[in-house]
Amino acid sequence: MKRAAFAVFAFLLLTGAAMAAEDVTSGVWTATAGTDSMQFNFWTKNQGQNGLSIPSAAFTGLSEAQVAAVTITPVSFQLNREAGTISMEGTFKQREGSGHFTFQPNHKFAETMRSLGVGDDDAGEDWDSSNEGPYSDRRLFTIAIIDLSTRYVRDMQALGYHAGSHEMFKLRLFGVDPQVVNDLRQLGYKDLTAQQLIKMRIHGVRPDYIREMQAAGFRNLPVEDLIKSRIHGATPKFIAEMRKLGYHGPSLEDFVRFRIHGVSSEYIHGLRERGYATVSAEDLVRMRIHGVTLEYIDELKKAGYNNVPADKLIELRIHGIDGSFAQSMNGRKK
Repeated sequence: MKRAAFAVFAFLLLTGAAMAAEDVTSGVWTATAGTDSMQFNFWTKNQGQNGLSIPSAAFTGLSEAQVAAVTITPVSFQLNREAGTISMEGTFKQREGSGHFTFQPNHKFAETMRSLGVGDDDAGEDWDSSNEGPYSDRRLFTIAIIDLSTRYVRDMQALGYHAGSHEMFKLRLFGVDPQVVNDLRQLGYKDLTAQQLIKMRIHGVRPDYIREMQAAGFRNLPVEDLIKSRIHGATPKFIAEMRKLGYHGPSLEDFVRFRIHGVSSEYIHGLRERGYATVSAEDLVRMRIHGVTLEYIDELKKAGYNNVPADKLIELRIHGIDGSFAQSMNGRKK
């Protein structure tokens, strides 16, 4: 299951929003069924809308025939988790459903988690400002939805991750499971902290992405460099585009700077159409920083200034020489 879909739940515990007396024992649900999973949305009085993808096999009492029915079909089914049970009633028609739900929390779950060392040590403001503790009924509801289980905790602890309640929640929320950890270790990332794992998942640094970066020639990159490349879009696809245009030598940092400052294949092609066939990587970045756009080059050409070297274009732009001023200096009218 693609746990990245759980990211929409992050605001429940990470925004710091204060909440009054909780009411998560009942609410409204809607669902759209796919092939192997269903996109669910839950509405409760205080928490608003929460959505995620849940495997179809996780539900009991719901059949494919009911979900795919061509007429409105009543349904009654459950989502059973260690933290509690969500019971749902409503209707389905042509893979879309809606109805009401009730939540029955399992308060013994908190005792089990504390016995595993996942207790109240990091509860409080980092969860939100209500200071209600990590195993209130409201939090048990979200824990049930993302399926944070004692088996998951034991598996992660066996890999060396003895996180507290909040951090363990985030590991599960963002899809950090034992398979992900083992895949990363096989790629050379053996001593990652829980926070590094969480950040990598948030920003889309998956094992496949690391393999693609390694195939592009960037091996043993620090985690922060991988995250930076993903955030700014200096991806293997972008790097391949730049290399096709002749930019083989830049470091990853150079490709990141390209993305930050808007050096694109379109910009490079535009420069080449205007006679700038061999602009260095450094000059490309400087041109974008100082506003040497394709339109600016066209303005200067219209004013009679053709084939101005790249470094001179930058110098003119820095000193505020625009097309109008260039025309006046050249004794021409607009």
